[in-house]
Amino acid sequence: MTDTLSKLAARLALVERELTRTSRTARLAYSSIENGAIEIHDEDGGVRGVIGQQPDGTTGAIAVNGPPPPTPSLPLVEPALAGLHVTWDGAFADALAAPLDLARVQVHLMPSADAVPDVRSPTATIEAGSGASVTIARFSYEGLWVRLVAVNTSGIPGPASAAVTAKPRQTSRNDLAFGAVGPDNLVAGSVTAAALAADAITGKVVTGGVVQTGTSGTRLVMSPTAGGTGVPALALYSGHPQETAPGTVSSTTTTVGTALQPVARLEAPRVDSGHAELYLRSPAQGGLGSFELDANSARAYCYIKGSGATQTGASRIELFAQDGSAGPASVAIVEGTQVFLRSGLAKTVLTEDGLSVDGDTVRLNSLTVTKDGWLTRSGEAWKPIAFASGWTGYGSQYGVGRFRLYPDSTLALRDLIRRTQSSAPAAGEVLFTLPAGYRPAISVQVNLHAGTVGGALSLTIGATGSVTINNISSAAATYLSTGSGYLSLNNIRFPVD
Repeated sequence: MTDTLSKLAARLALVERELTRTSRTARLAYSSIENGAIEIHDEDGGVRGVIGQQPDGTTGAIAVNGPPPPTPSLPLVEPALAGLHVTWDGAFADALAAPLDLARVQVHLMPSADAVPDVRSPTATIEAGSGASVTIARFSYEGLWVRLVAVNTSGIPGPASAAVTAKPRQTSRNDLAFGAVGPDNLVAGSVTAAALAADAITGKVVTGGVVQTGTSGTRLVMSPTAGGTGVPALALYSGHPQETAPGTVSSTTTTVGTALQPVARLEAPRVDSGHAELYLRSPAQGGLGSFELDANSARAYCYIKGSGATQTGASRIELFAQDGSAGPASVAIVEGTQVFLRSGLAKTVLTEDGLSVDGDTVRLNSLTVTKDGWLTRSGEAWKPIAFASGWTGYGSQYGVGRFRLYPDSTLALRDLIRRTQSSAPAAGEVLFTLPAGYRPAISVQVNLHAGTVGGALSLTIGATGSVTINNISSAAATYLSTGSGYLSLNNIRFPVD
């Protein structure tokens, strides 16, 4: 019995020691929060904090449902240049110290002393719990009331402070008076293009200086001498790697005779010795206006010139183009009621009286007029006749039988043709047929001599192109039945309609 009691007493002592050791160990020393959170509750069971994973997926220690913070003390509000300088000293009107869950103090600018601040849209915030200052810029100089609202880390605002009023300060009666800011007040490069309105610089004169959009590459440079000595101009740099001179836009005056006339010039940038430019001269003091557009190089030259005229004179436009640096050239001149064209040694003049051509030929599409007055038509040479059976061209020096269409829409036949059959010819026998385009609109009949005395017949050329013999005399029939009789088509010519 005694042994059993001893063992029981030893076991109780061991349990007591283990219990003592366990009570001295942290309760969550070897614990973790797996995809969850620990909520902290107050004595009434309300949630006051969440440690771990938050409802929005983030992780941390967040205070919730905290009590509203106390009322901030009155702010110190001082006028600032175009604004207000607000200072909070870190104290509270109804508390001795800041609550530990204070997040920030909102600064509200109100239109009146009793206006209620909207905690969703503060004008500024003070983040330091011990107090700080903030300067708020304003675009007017009207008086405003400043109220402070404390917000805790739970996002709950407290009561607003009493209102303190002040007005933004102006530098002078009219803000920035004329001449108040001079060159000494500006830092070099502080005025940029974004700060200048399109009409900010008006009526000002820039003399003796250079205005440019860049220092290299494609750029514009306005200079007092870009157009030559004493001629201001806008220089145009193309950025071409071989550019030897920039283009220019300039204006000056020139004296023509006794007339002083204004001129303007636009010249493209140069790469080699050639150039391209537009020259304009306005009429003045009796001098006539003119223009010239030209392109000149070591390879060729061309231009267009125009000049005005007096009330009774003739204005003039001239066009010139050269074939190579030393080749022939062509020119066209329109002057009043006259048009003059020249190419090489040939020239044409068109006036009210008609067209005058000084050259070897005049060509109008397929029609050619030679300098001797002859008319020819391209593509219309003598064509051989396709004979019907029993007829052929005589051959040798008498020809093979041909036809040709002339520019005056007449068709000519020529050469001797021979009948090869030994039988007597019959009226209506077909000799050949003319192709379409070479036929008369109505039948044409020509009387021909055939063989010996009394040999006669009629050659009928129908609108279908068939050429037949008719009205054959007995002497002509006998002559043509020999197999060697012939007819002459020479001097037969008729209109083709």
